[in-house]
Amino acid sequence: MSSSEPRYYFSLSQAEASTHRRNTGGLCIAGTFDEIKQFAFDSFARLDKNGDGFICRNELRQAFDDPNTDYKSRSYIFFLLRRIDEIQAAYDEEWSDKDGISRADIQEYFTNWIVKTRSKQSV
Repeated sequence: MSSSEPRYYFSLSQAEASTHRRNTGGLCIAGTFDEIKQFAFDSFARLDKNGDGFICRNELRQAFDDPNTDYKSRSYIFFLLRRIDEIQAAYDEEWSDKDGISRADIQEYFTNWIVKTRSKQSV
């Protein structure tokens, strides 16, 4: 990795990531991804309106359009909407043919993303 390439940190606590962003004026990828992942897990039951164990596009759109959704949550929902196909493909639920994002999809997607990014850094 050349010195001009950005460095990504994946082992920062949420407080460290926040401090890093504030001190550098930049984006801390690890902190942001951890926040989105945590948001998805913490908000899963609220986003899964029909309780089927999957968050579908319509449920994400409803949450995004809800005037009570704050800006930060809306940005995380937008991330999930933009990547719903990738996230949904991260884990194959053999026991279900439901359309949408499951908790397992979320876990696998973020784990795989971090592994891929770390392997790119070591090249």
